[in-house]
Amino acid sequence: MSSGSSSRSSSGGSQGGRPRKDPEERRTISHGLYLNQKEKRELEKRAEAAGLSVNSYLRRSALGGEPISETAERKTLTELRSIGTTLEQLAHQTTSGKVEAQTQYALADLRKAINRLR
Repeated sequence: MSSGSSSRSSSGGSQGGRPRKDPEERRTISHGLYLNQKEKRELEKRAEAAGLSVNSYLRRSALGGEPISETAERKTLTELRSIGTTLEQLAHQTTSGKVEAQTQYALADLRKAINRLR
């Protein structure tokens, strides 16, 4: 074997994996925080309830206002898609003349979905 051959190239060849973040987006600065055990448990409980890591929870709380659960965001998007589908069905029924009972059921479903989002 030759001494200069290597299966990996250090000249920036494709290595696979996640692409590197832009240097301005990369989080390289750490900011310490002292907590007692009770505060630590409470912070972990809140982060878990929000579906976030403790770091993400703290970052969102400090910089973006109220931390929103990623799970809650997904549920909201699902509800909005459901509302959109219902509206499409209503529009189709209106143009085809099938407006009566089906429309009332669809509107009731739409009202329930809107109330769940409030």
